[in-house]
Amino acid sequence: MADVEVKTWVRDLAPGHLVDSTFAVLRKDLRRARTGTPFLSLELGDRTGRVQVVVRSVERVEDGDPLLYVPGARRDTEDLEGFLEFLIAEVHDSTLRSLVEAVYADARFRPLMRHAPVTMDAHHAYAGGAIQHTVAVATVCREVCQLHPRLDEAVVAAGALTFCVGAADAFLPGAALQLGEEGRLLGIPLLSMRRVEREAHRLRTPRERLLPLVHAIAGGRPRTPEATALQAAMALDAGTVAALQTAPRAEPGRN
Repeated sequence: MADVEVKTWVRDLAPGHLVDSTFAVLRKDLRRARTGTPFLSLELGDRTGRVQVVVRSVERVEDGDPLLYVPGARRDTEDLEGFLEFLIAEVHDSTLRSLVEAVYADARFRPLMRHAPVTMDAHHAYAGGAIQHTVAVATVCREVCQLHPRLDEAVVAAGALTFCVGAADAFLPGAALQLGEEGRLLGIPLLSMRRVEREAHRLRTPRERLLPLVHAIAGGRPRTPEATALQAAMALDAGTVAALQTAPRAEPGRN
């Protein structure tokens, strides 16, 4: 029977111990010792943390799962994707629902979105963060539309489901979270608009339905109630997650 590698997590490492395991290379710098001898400084990590260690040997591993090697979503990603499918089906306007379905139907898009964060070091800065942010914002928007029935619910819902799809293009695929050139220069809102407009062109989505949606996900100053509602929901979830990431953990049984 073949030996099965037991993963050693960063959180389990102890000073002075020899470890043979797999980690993501999060940063690498070529430096020189005082003697002038060059050496490579590596920052390694997995979903439990980051560490700098003395490396005796290194071997490239293909097809690493980002959810193993970077901090992962605080909720199970498969559950989030299931809820996402439910939310898409709940878009009552068939035109906008077909558009959202087309965006998510791209086979190359789904795994990229599944592993994408939203930021590198602020809110939702972990694999699966984009899906978690999307589901949270879409859920908040459902409640807002119940409270304010004059809103175009389909525009708000479709916007909540597509405002973050550009995260799939903003970050490089692989085991470590890395912002790509498009993400750095264009940003998630513009990349999201590009995906939505590409599918809208293919489906010949009527301009009168597309324009309010594109405006809602574009960012900037909102000029419609639907864009205002969407941006407020985005800010609420982003701010809450950012606060939770820095808040001390409450001890069990303490109020």
